[in-house]
Amino acid sequence: MVEYSDRLDWAMKEAGMDVRQLSDALDASYQAVKKVIDGKSSAFNAANNARAAQLLNVSGDWLALGVGPRERKTGEAILPALSSRPPEGYTRLEHLPYQPSMGTGRSHDGDLVVHHLDVLDSFIKQKVGTTSTSRVKLLTGIGQSMMPAIQDHDIVFVDVEHRWIDLPGYYVIDVGGLLLLKKAMIQSNGILILRSENTVEFPDEERFDLATAADSITVCGKVLAWWTLRKG
Repeated sequence: MVEYSDRLDWAMKEAGMDVRQLSDALDASYQAVKKVIDGKSSAFNAANNARAAQLLNVSGDWLALGVGPRERKTGEAILPALSSRPPEGYTRLEHLPYQPSMGTGRSHDGDLVVHHLDVLDSFIKQKVGTTSTSRVKLLTGIGQSMMPAIQDHDIVFVDVEHRWIDLPGYYVIDVGGLLLLKKAMIQSNGILILRSENTVEFPDEERFDLATAADSITVCGKVLAWWTLRKG
C-alpha cells in the first residue's frame, strides 16, 4: 500500500473503527479525517499519526510511510500532541518518528534532535524550493556515508509525497525494511543505483533490477534541503 490513505483505511477496517470514532479520539473534525482517508488531504501530522497508530494497533512507521513491519512494537513510543500553533506566516515542519541511515542501514531509535521547527513560509518556498509546505517533513540523517554533502545528524527536509525517482538526487528509501538516505538514480534499463557521497569509506554502490526487486523497495520521499550545524 503506497498511499497513506490506503494504509489508514486498511488499519481502520481491521480495527473496526469508523471515521467518527477516529476523529473523536484524535480530537479532530470529521471532515478533516475523512479527507485524509479519501486521499484529498495530506497525511496526519506526526503527533496524530502516532496516536492513530496506537488506536489502530499498527506501527507508527508503517502508517506514516509504509516502512517496516505492520505490527506494532511492544512499548512503541507515542509522541505527545502539539498544543500550540505556529505564528501567523509560519509553517510547522514536524519531525517524523524515525531516522534514516546514511551508512550500512542500521536501525536508529535514539532521541530526536528536534520535534518540530516553525519556519517562515517564504523561507520554505525560496530556500527549500516548494510551495506545498504540508508535504515537507523533517528527518535526522544518521551516519557518514553522505559526507561531505549531508553530515551526521543533519536535519533533512523531505517531500514525503514525492514517492518516485525521477531525476538523480537524494532520496529516503526503504530497502527490505532498512531505511536509507542515499543518492539514487534509475538507468534506462530499469536498474536502480544507490550511491554514497563518501566514496572513501563507502566505495560500493548498490544495484537493484526493478523488474524483480521492486516489491522490496519503497521510495519514502525526496530530499529537498538540509541544515548543518557548524560550530563557531
